Formats: sequence, structure tokens, C-alpha cells
Amino acid sequence: MNKERIEREISNIEIPTEELFASIHKGIEKGRKEKRRRQITSLKAFGAVSSVAASVLLASGLVFAPVSSVLAAVPFIGSFYEQHNMRIGQELEKSKLITEINQVATDKGVQATLTSAYYDGTVIGVTFKVAGEAVSEKTIKNAGPEAGYTVHVFDGVEQEQWLSSSTGLTETEDGYTTAIEFRNPNADLTETEKLPITFTSIAGVQGNWNFSVPLLQIPLETIAVEGESGTANKDYALSLKSVSKGQATTLLSYDITLPSGRENDEIRLSVFDNEGNHLSKNHAEVLKEENNKETVEKEIRELFSSKISDTADHLVIHPEIIKKEAGSKPIKMETIKVNLTN
Repeated sequence: MNKERIEREISNIEIPTEELFASIHKGIEKGRKEKRRRQITSLKAFGAVSSVAASVLLASGLVFAPVSSVLAAVPFIGSFYEQHNMRIGQELEKSKLITEINQVATDKGVQATLTSAYYDGTVIGVTFKVAGEAVSEKTIKNAGPEAGYTVHVFDGVEQEQWLSSSTGLTETEDGYTTAIEFRNPNADLTETEKLPITFTSIAGVQGNWNFSVPLLQIPLETIAVEGESGTANKDYALSLKSVSKGQATTLLSYDITLPSGRENDEIRLSVFDNEGNHLSKNHAEVLKEENNKETVEKEIRELFSSKISDTADHLVIHPEIIKKEAGSKPIKMETIKVNLTN
């Protein structure tokens, strides 16, 4: 068979284009999922409290290195939040609600750059880029803390502690990046306009890298709601007060009643909107607790790292009692329907 005939026969072969591209797409998605799974293992339980990795302590008397601020926007890797399974940052980036920053601090030959920040619900997220001859995979591994650095927050209140989680230092083409999420513990979320952050070690290098993170909280739409659930004798009870809708988060404010001596028990919520979307749980803060002779009263603000659909008109809440004792099973309480329209 000559060359011309071979080429003619090949050109006459019908290629199933749709199936071909579908297979390519499936392969790409599979590769992304595998890559994401590998990266998530380095995430160190994002949404949980970091123990040593990025311990956030409030302390005074720190000596800070000089900081230079540049107003020009800094391009940030668009897939960073997706790669590290950061739901809030990922959603805010889609809506173009991430503040790009270029604030640089240099000490002991290590340059740290604050590249972006966001503040939605109770979550404050920041991203940093780190570079310098002293920073390498080896020095990060030998640095001690799992994240490869130690970071502190100081807001003028001694020993008050903010909860945080971190991705750790992740290698890129031009250095290393990291993302940290802090949870604002204050009942009044509008007070924090700047977040002072100081790194005291990076990749085993001791120093001071100080940043003043400008914060613009995304306005929350707060809806006063009513809804109650409880056991027959009301020793366990739940009373909803409000729902606050963010661009990537949802806040539920509610009160719970527990029997005296059972203050460690929980009333756990599973929340869906009327379109069937499940709100992902993030963290619940106890803002106030009062122990009476017969009951324990708690005021709770719970954060969900999911936004409520713009077309949803009500929430369906399934509460259940979680008793802190061996062998106990969750006890379902009456379902609550919460209207989101006034």
C-alpha cells in the first residue's frame, strides 16, 4: 500500500468527536481530583484549630521589621483556593470579592508578601508569598511547626486567642505560598478593620515580619427568624433568632437549653435550603453561657462555609441531641422550617 493511499484511508476514518472529547475531559477531571487529594493531605484539617502549625497567640511587646506597602494589584494564582479545598476563598474569588494586596516585609534575608485578604461572616482569610535564599524545602521541613512558620495576632487584648487553620508553605515556581484563615471570636463583627499579623519564624529563620491587613467585611444580610424545637419535657430546647447571609458563608444565631450538669452535651444542626442544598458546617462559637439550678443556657453563633442560594425562600433545619457519654446515639428533635422572606 503506497503512502498516498495510506493517507487517504486515514482521512476517511470517522472519529467519534463527542466521545473523544468526553474521554479527554473525564481524564482531566480525574487528574485534578487526584492532584487535589494529594494537596488536601497537606492542608492539616482546614476548618479545625491548628495546634502548633500556625498557633495564633495574642501577645504584646513585639519588635517589628519595616513594612513597605505598594498599591498596585498583585496577580494571584487563580486555582490556589481550589487546589487547597478552600471553599470560602474559592466562592469569593468567583464573585471577585477578594482584595488584592502587595504588602512586603523583609527580615534576615526572607521576604514575605501579603497578597490577598477577605472577610466574610466570621472568617478572615489571608494569603502570603515567601521567597529568599534561606527558604527551601529542606529548611521548611526542618523548621519545626508543621506549617513551616509561626504567626501571631495582637489586637490589644492580652491572651485572647483567635482560632486559625493553615495550608502550610506550598512550593510554586517563584517561591512558596500559604493561606491562613482566622475566625473572629468577637460578637460584634464590624469592629475589625485591620488585622495585625506577625510572623516570628519562617522556614526555621527567626525574625519579625509584621503586616497590617486591611479588612473590608462583606455586608451581611441579617434576617430575624423564629423557630423552636425541643424534647417533650423541654429539658433540651432550641430557639432560632436570626440568619445572616454572606457571599460565601451563612451565620445562624440561636439559643439552646440543656439540663443542669449536661453542659457538655450538644444540639447539632443539619441545614438544607428548600432547593435541597446542604450547608457545610464550619464552626460554632458559644458567645454566652449561663448555668442555672435546673438548666444551662447557651447563646450560639454557628458558621457554615456555604452561601444560601439566591433563589431559596426557606431553610429546613434538622436538630439532634448529642450526649457526651459512651454508647449514646443521636436523638432527633422536631424539624424546623425557617422562612427567609420578610
